[in-house]
Amino acid sequence: MPLAIRILQHALFVAMLALPHAAAAQRASVTDISNAVRTDIKTVAAGPSGRQEPVTTVDGREYVYVDAVRITSIRDRRASRSYAVWPRITMAKGANSRHLVASMPRVRDAVVTALNEVTQIDWPGPTKLDTDVAISFIKQRLDRIVGAGAVDAIDFMHVEVRVF
Repeated sequence: MPLAIRILQHALFVAMLALPHAAAAQRASVTDISNAVRTDIKTVAAGPSGRQEPVTTVDGREYVYVDAVRITSIRDRRASRSYAVWPRITMAKGANSRHLVASMPRVRDAVVTALNEVTQIDWPGPTKLDTDVAISFIKQRLDRIVGAGAVDAIDFMHVEVRVF
C-alpha cells in the first residue's frame, strides 16, 4: 500500500479517536471526521520555511500567499536552470482577497506564464532572475484576472535557483 494512503488512513483513525462522539461510543459522521482532519492541515499562512506568516499588513491590507512555483529554463534542448519562488500578493487597501483566492488556479497559471517568459533570458547576478521584471509581468496578468488596482504589490518571499 502506498505510503501516502497509509498516512491518510492513520490521520483519519487519529481524528476519529479525538472526536467527542468517539468518546461517547457514538459513531462519528463523515463531516465531523473531515472537519477534524482539515483543521490540522493548514489554518494559518505559512511561508517557505513553514513558519507562520502575517495575514495582513500593518495598515490592514491583506496578504495572499501562493504556494511555491517551480520553473525550469531550457537552453540548447536541455535544462539549464531550475527556479523555485514563493510569491506573496499584497491586496490594495479596501480590496477583498476572496476573488483572488477563488481564482487561485488562474493566479498560479499567470505566475507560471510570467516566470516562464522571464526565465528564458540569461540574467546576470546571483539569482539569475530579474525579479522586478518578473513582478511587473505577473502584476499585468493579475490585473486581468481580478481587475486593475486590486493588487497593490507582489514580492517573492524566497527565490531558489539551481544551475545545471
